[in-house]
Amino acid sequence: MTRSSSVTTDNRAARSHENAHSRRSSRSRRRGLQVVFLTSALIVAVVVLIGVSVYSSVRIGILSDDNLVLKQDVFVKDEELNRLKPALAQVQQELAQMIEGRLPDVRELELDQVLPINKGNVKNIVFTIVGSGRHKRYEYRLVIENGTQQKISPDFRILIFNKRGIQVGMKRVTVDPALAPGESRSFSDAVELFMNDEPAYFQLSTI
Repeated sequence: MTRSSSVTTDNRAARSHENAHSRRSSRSRRRGLQVVFLTSALIVAVVVLIGVSVYSSVRIGILSDDNLVLKQDVFVKDEELNRLKPALAQVQQELAQMIEGRLPDVRELELDQVLPINKGNVKNIVFTIVGSGRHKRYEYRLVIENGTQQKISPDFRILIFNKRGIQVGMKRVTVDPALAPGESRSFSDAVELFMNDEPAYFQLSTI
């Protein structure tokens, strides 16, 4: 009876030892798997970072090369433009002379500038842009002075031309009521443009 109890106790101790060993082995395996997983994740992260770094370096190199090419193109275009500027200025001057020769008393239309006329009863004229886009229009302000000893009521015609000397607009100005001797008066209105083109010259004449 005593020997049987001893054997049972020994068996229990052996099983307890085996269970403890099994638990330690299980924990060791889990730790090992965790280490393997963390190591793998770290390796993947390092590989990704290396890939991103290499890609970024390549892209930066490509962009730098593209930027250098663009700078060279801009430099070449600037050089070409600088060479063409004198020829362009000469062509514009010749065109202006041709227009002035074909259209007597034509003048360059400068915006927001008091353009002195001092011819007949006209002292000066100012052209201004009002509005923008489709609502943009050109307005004038004409100053007329009566330097005679009698009343006058002259009519004027403002002709507008583009850069090629083609008429693109017109406006008639009627002095009513008449100007008394020594009186000056200003007239303002929008120029009637019948072509969608930028005004470049004008001509003022008495009707």
